[in-house]
Amino acid sequence: MKAKTCEKGKGTGRLISVGLVLLAPLVALTGLSGPALAEDVQLQDPAKVVAEMTMTVHGGNEISAPVYVNGKGPFEFVVDTGATSSGIWNSVVQQNALENNHVETITVSAADGLVRLKILEFGSVRAAVFALDPAHLMEYPDYYSYYRRPLSGILGADYLTNHVVVFDFPRDMMVLYPKMTNLTRSMPGYFDSIPLRFEGEQKALFVKAGINGKRLNALVDTGASMTTILTSEHRKLGVSLEGAQQVTMTGVNGNPIRGYIVRLPALKAGSKIWRDVEVVFAQFTVGRADRFSMLLGMDLMGRTPFAVDYGRKRLLLAKPEKVNMVSRRDPRSQALVEAPEELQCSFPAAAREGLPCVAATRPPERR
Repeated sequence: MKAKTCEKGKGTGRLISVGLVLLAPLVALTGLSGPALAEDVQLQDPAKVVAEMTMTVHGGNEISAPVYVNGKGPFEFVVDTGATSSGIWNSVVQQNALENNHVETITVSAADGLVRLKILEFGSVRAAVFALDPAHLMEYPDYYSYYRRPLSGILGADYLTNHVVVFDFPRDMMVLYPKMTNLTRSMPGYFDSIPLRFEGEQKALFVKAGINGKRLNALVDTGASMTTILTSEHRKLGVSLEGAQQVTMTGVNGNPIRGYIVRLPALKAGSKIWRDVEVVFAQFTVGRADRFSMLLGMDLMGRTPFAVDYGRKRLLLAKPEKVNMVSRRDPRSQALVEAPEELQCSFPAAAREGLPCVAATRPPERR
């Protein structure tokens, strides 16, 4: 969703993305298979290599990464752990003549209600050296076109779930380790580790959060720029909305959602405590199978490099005092400090457990 803060009925221009929350499809995908992948790069087995690719952090904290569809690209896709399926804007398909087959149309639960979306089958979809298999993308409306750098789609959990995904902000890199990599073993004391869990057959990850001694079920959502809590929870949490700054958000369906910006003294997830934090209370839609009342967003997770560990179901947040051990920028020039070879792919060679690292170059302009 996008949002503008409002003061006395006038927008102040502040944009807030609260993610798609595209969970619990009402029609299951069964018996679908894709054609052979285009031979534009040498694809790799996610279990046998570590790969890194460039990422872009946008003004609203959203992360995007280059994705190639039918060998064309790169297209910048939002990296969204809160979306169970990857997708592409319909105008991108049309403008770039991306051939596809319409597989079916499904109903999904979005932040502003139910929405009908087509599933399209492409010749190939890849990010870095890994393919999305089958090469299926949901066709989304163009609701992200308001960003300064136009985005083209969503890279969701159907792609990410095969990896331990590291977001290395000092180097502007996203690093994909094999799913069974144990970063906490190879880098003891580097991370705050927060237990996560799957619910049902969904690929989305959830964490127990605490506010004022009350617990909430939170979705780990890299597609949400700000941490967002259901408005209906504010009394349970002992939080007053009186006098709070208002925001108006727009979801996939174009429906307005009113929200309130509130400052909390503390918010806890696992052993991690964030103090003096700003969150949004908004009445976004929650599907019957989703069972969560909060989105844990990039405003909190993105304060240091972090990893989403799909194998061990952990959210790994680098401790601020440990960040300079791995990758950093020179404080005077802001240039990257040249790291020794063992720090290729962000972390010490021990983190790769003997596997090769495929380092990505910055992608060329879209063709």
